[in-house]
Amino acid sequence: MHRFEGLVAAAHSPMAPDGSVATGVVPLQAALHREQENVGVFICGSTGEGHSLTREERQELAEAWSSVVDQELRLIVHVGCNALPDARALAEHAGSVGASAISCQAPCYERPRTVDELVRFIVEVAGAAPDLPFYYYDIPSFTHVDFPIVDVMEQAGRLLPNLQGVKFTVDDPDAEAACLEMQGGRFEVLHGCDERLLDGLRLGCTGAVGSTYNYAAPVYRNLIDLMEIGDEIGASAAQEQAVRLVEVLLRFGVLRAGKAIMGMLGVDCGPPRLPSTPLSEAEAGELASLLDGMDIFPRALS
Repeated sequence: MHRFEGLVAAAHSPMAPDGSVATGVVPLQAALHREQENVGVFICGSTGEGHSLTREERQELAEAWSSVVDQELRLIVHVGCNALPDARALAEHAGSVGASAISCQAPCYERPRTVDELVRFIVEVAGAAPDLPFYYYDIPSFTHVDFPIVDVMEQAGRLLPNLQGVKFTVDDPDAEAACLEMQGGRFEVLHGCDERLLDGLRLGCTGAVGSTYNYAAPVYRNLIDLMEIGDEIGASAAQEQAVRLVEVLLRFGVLRAGKAIMGMLGVDCGPPRLPSTPLSEAEAGELASLLDGMDIFPRALS
């Protein structure tokens, strides 16, 4: 199965001013990702507001993205839902439109109480698209499901032939390293903490999924290039750039600020869906001022 090597952007779900999904923006997003040399997009996850979208909207976005991706820009569809039938339907649909892989978070309302319950859930989801690589999406800060990842992967790996790996959005280098080492490196670990990408590379991750790769991939590509030539000092400096960027985003909310930045780059992804709200004019001006001079974006901010 194909392994992701490089940056996968956790894509925003574009929306019109009235809050409806605006799939006409997807080709502009894809062009920006190609410009930044991203190797893939991860849609309808946390950054993509997947849990705020209907099943039909998520399928509409998967279809729109499938029409603009190729072997150079691959598509991972997040299919996680609290309702198992919806998750299975999204997985099956992703397979039918030509996605490269699927991923699924743990259900976050009626949460699994044991590793066995979690694995039973993801086996049912992944089984709806048995020909697609499946990545378990571990993000306990959102789901509040926090089992040892080695236990989850070991048990799921015995039952799921299409278990490719894990999207690891946890600040736990020891657990990440343990997962990378499992069964002779059987599982792919997609590093999920942008401001800690350097840690993931040092551990041996070759692929990463992140929201800031939508608009700031050049700084991370520079970081990767510096690591490849053994320039630890330069790579650390590049990582500090990313940390400063994330600190700015957190002042406004990463989703809200990210969508604003996309607009500044000429790819208007519209407002976030309620309960999130777009930046006010004053907030947008403050954000632009804080970002000015960072020199990490692929285009000039407008």
